[in-house]
Amino acid sequence: MIFTRNSLAGFARKLTAIATNLSERTAMSFTGKVKDGVVVLPPGLKLPDGLEVQLIVPDMASSPSFAERYAAYIGAADDLPSDLAENLDHYVHGHRKP
Repeated sequence: MIFTRNSLAGFARKLTAIATNLSERTAMSFTGKVKDGVVVLPPGLKLPDGLEVQLIVPDMASSPSFAERYAAYIGAADDLPSDLAENLDHYVHGHRKP
């Protein structure tokens, strides 16, 4: 197949139209962090100026607390040594007790 300058230009226009159409339909998700009141996106992520974005902030009030998340495990290990916290290195790594 032989392409002419006009056929290549037409093909490029169609390809651009397809890419634009796809970008309008395809949502992308990125995770950033807020620093000094500004959302910092992942390194290397380039978004065009003027791009309209939607920011969804997780509802922190509805997140369960640490104790709520791990409530099923509280008290599960009832056969541990009473001095485990004080002598953890002894029990985990075999170090001498002080």
